[in-house]
Amino acid sequence: MPALRPVLIFVLLFAAAHIPAQAPAGLPSFSGDISVTSNATTSVFKEKIFSNGQKIRLDMSSADMLSRSEGTSIIIDLTAHSRYVFMHAQKMYIETDTESAGVGSAEAGIPQIGPYNPDNPCANQAGVTCTKAGIEVVNGRVCDKWIYAGNSEKQTMWLDQALHVSIKIQAGGITSSLENLHLGPQDPNLFTIPKDYRKYDASAMRGNYLGFLPYSLLLYSPLSLILRAICIIHWIRRRPNTYWLWILIIGGTVGALVYIAIEIIPDATLLRRSFAFIARNKRIRGLEVTVQDNPAPGNYEELGDLYLDAKKYEKARAAFDLAITGRTSHPSPFYGRALANIELKDYAAAEPDLQRVVAMDPKHDFQRAAGLLGYVLYKNGKNDEAGKVFAAVTQTSTISETLCYYAEFLAAQGDAAQARAWLQQVLNKKATLPLYLKRRERPWFRKAKSLMKTLPQRGKLTSEQATA
Repeated sequence: MPALRPVLIFVLLFAAAHIPAQAPAGLPSFSGDISVTSNATTSVFKEKIFSNGQKIRLDMSSADMLSRSEGTSIIIDLTAHSRYVFMHAQKMYIETDTESAGVGSAEAGIPQIGPYNPDNPCANQAGVTCTKAGIEVVNGRVCDKWIYAGNSEKQTMWLDQALHVSIKIQAGGITSSLENLHLGPQDPNLFTIPKDYRKYDASAMRGNYLGFLPYSLLLYSPLSLILRAICIIHWIRRRPNTYWLWILIIGGTVGALVYIAIEIIPDATLLRRSFAFIARNKRIRGLEVTVQDNPAPGNYEELGDLYLDAKKYEKARAAFDLAITGRTSHPSPFYGRALANIELKDYAAAEPDLQRVVAMDPKHDFQRAAGLLGYVLYKNGKNDEAGKVFAAVTQTSTISETLCYYAEFLAAQGDAAQARAWLQQVLNKKATLPLYLKRRERPWFRKAKSLMKTLPQRGKLTSEQATA
């Protein structure tokens, strides 16, 4: 699971750099921005950090979030050894004990946020050595550069000479940087629990039994790790709101059970066709035998549809080839073959089939066929024809797939402003679609956000257009 490694490395780096176990003497009051980037992904994790000397607040967001209201905040009480995770969209918070959580302790080899010992910042980490490698100015602060080595992953830290807090850390291809540092008193309201937020009481379940299993077993046993691993894999594949990742990490088993109830179980309704693989495979085997004795076009067409569902695109294309004869007068087998060819990236072969489908039925498959025709024309380098097809179909079609493909086409033609507008139409659906449709549309929301990142900023675009 290569996609999982950057997430786990980021979490370890975040914990090592920013979650202390106890109140460090002399921690200053300040505010700043934390930016976390990875060599393995283009995603940028953004955090706003505040400190009043006794408490630390982290406001987290990422490129996956459309608004600040969907973000997550963490308040760490360094004197009470408590951590509060706030989910602003739900107006709910979870309270955990930093000591029992087992992270951030010096014994575990995880450094504090600061202040560090300026002569030996890794002094409290068993089996770890650090070497001073010079003095550099980082983010406007004069820092000592320290290189860590030992039983932890190699990392480099830039330590502020005046404040003795970490300004920048690099480890495992991840870079965490404290920027825009401002010293001074902070608003006390930043470190209090909002009155209209309700508490999710995880401790109330402690010691209770879930069926025949004690809760402590679910909390500390390998079963807890398995539950959280399942949830994180689901999060990577389906990408619900980013705050769920923090709930899974900090909330432990309780967070995993909540995630399963709210995210995984409702998603099961989208997988009915996947769970039908036993009946589908049985039907495929039956048809494979049937066509030997009765090679009727209808049997081959049904077999091609089943192969498409099973993602066996080469076999699907071969079946549709046999389903199409000189007397075929309905669009379904041509459309099925075109879908198989698109999945196989054989756009040249898909084009004539889609031309025929749209000629027979311009609104076939709720105008998806027309949108796909524009896409394959674009892929085949016929940009003028593709532009006309896209312009016509988007007059009445709101299919997210079609809008994303049109935006991709416009971006390729240099019309980033129009591409951004169509992508925004896709993203705007999140505010109005019912929950079950939001789940179905998630892949296209992700594609729209991904395409949006590749587009130049409006100011740059205007300058380029003016030059042109």
